[in-house]
Amino acid sequence: MEFSRVTTAKAVTAANGELAWNKDDVASAIAELIATNFAVLGGEVWLAVRKAEIPPLTQLNDKRFILGLIKGKDGKDYVFHWDCEKKADETWSEYVKRSGQEALSHIRKMNVEDFVSPEFAGAVYYNLTYINEKEWADLD
Repeated sequence: MEFSRVTTAKAVTAANGELAWNKDDVASAIAELIATNFAVLGGEVWLAVRKAEIPPLTQLNDKRFILGLIKGKDGKDYVFHWDCEKKADETWSEYVKRSGQEALSHIRKMNVEDFVSPEFAGAVYYNLTYINEKEWADLD
């Protein structure tokens, strides 16, 4: 899947090429996935930091580190993720639409930006895992 230049420009890019968007921009990425018939299998929340005190997941192209273990305001560590499985009686088109809607719903409900320490609220990004129908069929 190749996102539009506008959507790609709004993303942060990990050293491995994966993209992630902030809460304001992730909806446009999900809309492009739906429009091109890709389902959102799930996603995870990344925290982009300048200095990693724990082993990072990866590094961003701008030299920030990505953490998957996120410290909440309560001082405890959390991992935020979601998934969306295809229902047996669901057409591919139905799954694509539902998976996009569920991704947006999970992102809103998690409300990670308000959960983390205030200094990290602007460093929260959402990485999406997605698949098209041919790739899905090839999994069997």
